Amino acid sequence: MESIVKYVVSQFSLIEQAPVPFFICIAVISISVWKVISWHYSGRIESFEARNKLLTDQISDYRSKLSGASPDEARARLDVLETTVRSLSPRSLSQRHAEILTSQLSRDPGRAYILLSVTSHNAKLLHADLERCFREARYDVTTWIAGQTRITHDSLSLRVPNIEQLTSRQVLVLTALRSLNLEVVVEHEPDHPANEHPIDIWLVVR
Repeated sequence: MESIVKYVVSQFSLIEQAPVPFFICIAVISISVWKVISWHYSGRIESFEARNKLLTDQISDYRSKLSGASPDEARARLDVLETTVRSLSPRSLSQRHAEILTSQLSRDPGRAYILLSVTSHNAKLLHADLERCFREARYDVTTWIAGQTRITHDSLSLRVPNIEQLTSRQVLVLTALRSLNLEVVVEHEPDHPANEHPIDIWLVVR
């Protein structure tokens, strides 16, 4: 550092002899450095401005599409849309869920009636998946198309002869199905074929 200072001091005489070229050189260097810095940051500023404009345009577009709805109203609309899409999509079991259900059902195999509601439009795959799981769990399965059901929304109906006193097998099936986040409604059915065999399973897919 000291040597640099001595060098600069030693050049003062030269600067005094030709001050104009010196200051011109300083000016050229300063302008060059300023242009380099300006070019570097102008690119970043332009990039930020472009991103800001894009975000502004997107927000404006969203507001236009939502017709001035609040975030809560927009969320409610999306929830309704998602529910509608799910209701129109075929319901089925994933391979993992099918394996889990089969494993749980196999703890107490028996006889099962698995009915598909005639009014159901998107439960055929789920009905087939359930039938396969029960069969692979060594159940004696009977299937057919059921008539009009009392349930008016998409769900499974476990029909039992005594709703106040479920058998251990009915509890097992109910627990296994609900563990897969399937909606299962327990219904009393006076004409249940299991009246003669109370441990039989009667499941309606709606």
